[in-house]
Amino acid sequence: MKRNEHGQLLVLEVLVLGFIVMPMFGLVIQLGFVYAARQQAQNSADAAALAGASLLPDSNRAIDEATKYAVLNGADHITVNIGPVTTGPPHTVNVVAYRKTLVLVRFLPVSAYMNASATATRDDGGHVRLIE
Repeated sequence: MKRNEHGQLLVLEVLVLGFIVMPMFGLVIQLGFVYAARQQAQNSADAAALAGASLLPDSNRAIDEATKYAVLNGADHITVNIGPVTTGPPHTVNVVAYRKTLVLVRFLPVSAYMNASATATRDDGGHVRLIE
């Protein structure tokens, strides 16, 4: 081995670590943040839909209760709609909850907000259940 060839492997290792391995770690961490935010948004939407449906057919109280439970469960933004399944009084609560996530890797097409939706219904017997 010639004297001037020492350390070439070190340069190659630095390049591989810097341009391949480290960005992969960043991608894995980013996807973990996205998944966690999506699950938190889904939990908020589920809780809000169930809480709102429990107060149907009083639409105003149902919207207030759904909003309260979504905020208590960590939603950053929420949309609540009351809608009938069939003709007659409203029987469903539709909730879309948004949860902010941390964006580490800027070149990925990842939104700063993850959203999730849930729909709950209350039948005439007073039983509340999630539809979606």
